[in-house]
Amino acid sequence: MGVLAGCLLLVLGLFPSPGSATRLPSANRECATCHIMWLTEFKRKDVVPLIPYEPQPTVDTGKQDVASTERMCFSCHDGFVLDSRFLWKNRQHTHPVGVKPPSGMEFPTIEGKTLFPLNKDGKVYCGTCHSAHGVDWKQEESTIFLRMNNDESRLCMACHIDKTGGPEHGSHPLFKKPERIPPALRKAGSRFARDDTLICQSCHRVHGSSSERLLVVDNTRSGLCAQCHSDKAAVVGSKHDLSLMAPQVLNTLGGKPQVKGPCSACHVPHKADRWRLWARPRDGKADPVSDACLGCHREDGPAHKKTIGHISHPVGKTLDALGIQATLTRWFDKLGRKTPFGPLQPLPLFDRQGQHAARGGRLSCATCHDPHRWSAAAGGLPPGDPRKLEGDGNSSFLRIANGGDSRLCVNCHRDQSVVALSKHNLNISGSEARNVAGQGVTQSGMCGACHQPHKGTGIRLWARSLEQVPGAGIEPLCLSCHRDGAPAKEKQPGRHSHPLHLDLRRIGANTRLPLYLKNGHPDDQKGGIDCTTCHNPHQWQPGNPLGRAGADAGVEGDARTSFLRLPAAHQPELCLDCHLDKRPVLGTEHDLFVTAPDARNALGQTVAESGECGACHRVHQARLGLRLWAREAATTGDAAADLCLGCHRGEGVAKAKVPEKWEHPPRPVTPVGGLLSVLPPVFGDDGRPDDTGRITCPTCHDPHQWKPGDPRRGPGKNREGSVLDSFLRVDDSTHFLCSYCHGEDSLFRYKYFHWEKSREKHHLYKP
Repeated sequence: MGVLAGCLLLVLGLFPSPGSATRLPSANRECATCHIMWLTEFKRKDVVPLIPYEPQPTVDTGKQDVASTERMCFSCHDGFVLDSRFLWKNRQHTHPVGVKPPSGMEFPTIEGKTLFPLNKDGKVYCGTCHSAHGVDWKQEESTIFLRMNNDESRLCMACHIDKTGGPEHGSHPLFKKPERIPPALRKAGSRFARDDTLICQSCHRVHGSSSERLLVVDNTRSGLCAQCHSDKAAVVGSKHDLSLMAPQVLNTLGGKPQVKGPCSACHVPHKADRWRLWARPRDGKADPVSDACLGCHREDGPAHKKTIGHISHPVGKTLDALGIQATLTRWFDKLGRKTPFGPLQPLPLFDRQGQHAARGGRLSCATCHDPHRWSAAAGGLPPGDPRKLEGDGNSSFLRIANGGDSRLCVNCHRDQSVVALSKHNLNISGSEARNVAGQGVTQSGMCGACHQPHKGTGIRLWARSLEQVPGAGIEPLCLSCHRDGAPAKEKQPGRHSHPLHLDLRRIGANTRLPLYLKNGHPDDQKGGIDCTTCHNPHQWQPGNPLGRAGADAGVEGDARTSFLRLPAAHQPELCLDCHLDKRPVLGTEHDLFVTAPDARNALGQTVAESGECGACHRVHQARLGLRLWAREAATTGDAAADLCLGCHRGEGVAKAKVPEKWEHPPRPVTPVGGLLSVLPPVFGDDGRPDDTGRITCPTCHDPHQWKPGDPRRGPGKNREGSVLDSFLRVDDSTHFLCSYCHGEDSLFRYKYFHWEKSREKHHLYKP
């Protein structure tokens, strides 16, 4: 009321004394309400005002025209004409006045004249934005008494043009329609464009704000952000709430989350990194999404206790290798695989710019993790103090709860999901086991018992200790369980086991099974045999992925199951895939399915359980290292013959076929000869082939082929042999080893080696 009272005194002081000239009518009466200097009385020369008129008084904001001072505005807006006292009530949160505009801010001009004048001190004052002359009073889109129409915040954007470029220029998007407009925002004074899209005044209130930055809602705890981004509100109070976890950490603008709110730790609405309005450092070493996460989850970051380690789940990859075709709303398994877990659940994938990709997207940290929600369960907020909270498969900002059944993992790794139906699911066979993080399977999930997405101990993101585990490649991974003191201590490969890291090309073999380099990486061209060449650790029975026969801790495997990639019984495809030259043994007398189906090998297995090859050879826990022998062996001192005589003896499986004579004089032989010579193997004392060695059973006999030169499988029934078959290596000894010593008599000696008469002294060449 001070200005109004002063005006009255001025006017009263101008009234003439009796007898003086009559007061003249005042022109421009409406304008003179503010422009008191326009009153006609102020132009008279014959009177003196009681209070001197000062057209440009000095006020708190500087020196400016009396018509545009705050007191002049308040003389009407105090309720006398319009009650706008709320604008002054919180004047500490109103558009700044009495300050100079920041350098670089450009004001629009019309015909060379600035549209938004400053006071005589070059500072912003009420009249910078307000004027009774700027806007047509008849229009209804914008507030009157402004220097330009502010429909859709145009006046705001005229000066603050650096805030209008949207995310591409580091600012919050404008003229974008939110999914919903919270009623609380409208009640707090938010305004929107005519089509309900966002404008400056959706978040900012120039007068009467209760918060700094002229926000319509206090944002100390990110309350304004949460009004629209309600799906992100669960971050408040979680381990990603840096106002609790790291309150003093600064964002790229120097703001502290304790002051600016939890969201401000990572995002700011203006002057941000273009991607996601980002406000934390990034080094550009990964895809944009993962790079943002690593801004904190690194050795020198706020989350230095939760780094990903040197061995971590790959990012930047597509799902093509997993056989998944992905869109924004649906995922398809292109291979049509059946799993115990039902249809795929779509997860976010990203393009190279870090935006959600409709097709062909790539994996990032945010594919598996929702950084704004601690738990996939309803509510998502962790109980208690987040600083004392440790995550597990049911929390840890995972998009799908990855509890005991590892739903998150198997959502992508479809072909591995059938491990749930086997003994390799430690929920079934070893719930007390702990991975290197000290987690049991209920915490880590069934996949987490062997693999962990971060801080793996070896290839395959291994999650078990590899200390003091011998071997290279994949072998140590398997032995981390299949050894003394470990969960699979009852199933160790034993002293005599199938050799690993063999280059099949050196032995002339080929296979369709996977091969591996010594570092464990698959390479079907240069790789060799490793444990997972023959074993699929995720599927109990080959050809039957959904079979439940292996989902029992007490089930005993055999050649038809045991996590084999191919069956090793009835049709032993697994063994014969590499040992193709041994295929003719099937259906012969050396196929115990034919001649002794009830016989048991040294481990007590029938041929139905061990498979045809397993009747004599054992891949793991073999009785002897020689030929991985799986049966009883004789002890004659001839190691190679001892294998044969284990069956071909009085109490053996082949007791009906015990040779009368079997020994050849133990003189060393070197099988060399001309181009037409047939060079059979000779053997050292250890029973292994040698360049110079003794003649013994497998010198003349090929135990895997009934008839020389005939690679067909046998008829599947027992039969009587002759001197033309009976597993002989050749049917003519003319150029065979025998001829070196026995000359023309070699044929007889060869054909009738086991007959007493073939050894009589009257023969031309004596043994």
